[in-house]
Amino acid sequence: MKISKMLLLIVLIASLGCFVLSCDEEENGGNQNTGSCFGDGNAEDTSFVGYVQDLSSKQGISGLTVIALDNVSGEPIEGQEATSGTNGKVTFEGLPAGRVGFKVLGVEDNSVSGWSKLDTYQFNIRSNADDEVLWSVAYTTYKLVLTSTGITLDDSKAIAAGGAYWLDSGNECAEYPIGCGIAETESGEGDIRYSKDSPLPTALENQSNLSPTTGRWVAANVTPGPVTVKVKVGGEVVGQTTFRTYAGMAISIGNVEADEKYTTNPGTCK
Repeated sequence: MKISKMLLLIVLIASLGCFVLSCDEEENGGNQNTGSCFGDGNAEDTSFVGYVQDLSSKQGISGLTVIALDNVSGEPIEGQEATSGTNGKVTFEGLPAGRVGFKVLGVEDNSVSGWSKLDTYQFNIRSNADDEVLWSVAYTTYKLVLTSTGITLDDSKAIAAGGAYWLDSGNECAEYPIGCGIAETESGEGDIRYSKDSPLPTALENQSNLSPTTGRWVAANVTPGPVTVKVKVGGEVVGQTTFRTYAGMAISIGNVEADEKYTTNPGTCK
């Protein structure tokens, strides 16, 4: 099945509301994990447990191939491949300590869980996370939504997406969306759009900065390869992340975490 890149963008912006923090989100938009923070186990333990979920429904998907990637090069880590099982569960042992990436392979037919999927990459994930969500994008998701962002896609370019989050200095296990700042690529390229109160990012005239409700952004038409995304509040950079992007039928996800901890949202709306 051939899938146009315009449809790829539609699914991305239709489903950004499903991006989560390192653990499951609470209804108020923050993460209140009471166990090890953000799903981390012991620093020396590189056992990883994740769950492949449909980006729209958040339902677990079995039968999809997941490959662990080097967080910098994006190359597969030798011997680190798994197939999602019941509830989408995947387990990896012996990953490099620190941060890694994952690729959930797409399928071009309805052989897996009744959906066609696209390759979905996620980076900057803790290798000892014990409850990480790994997203998979369904073909049917983006058929439901008409794009309203005003973006024209270049087939030779890539799409990046993610969220921006701040840590609560009074609770190491609490993380919330950064509101009212902006996201931009270090190179200055890319068409940036934001979510507002709903999962669907919208045209800039409707939402021109990060929403404190979602903190989500999408950058289309970036050069494939490493992309650095910075989040600014009041003109000052409060956090940034770098991850790899890919041209073609692929989505790359990388969240930005604030460099410092705060007692309130560092962004203020006017």
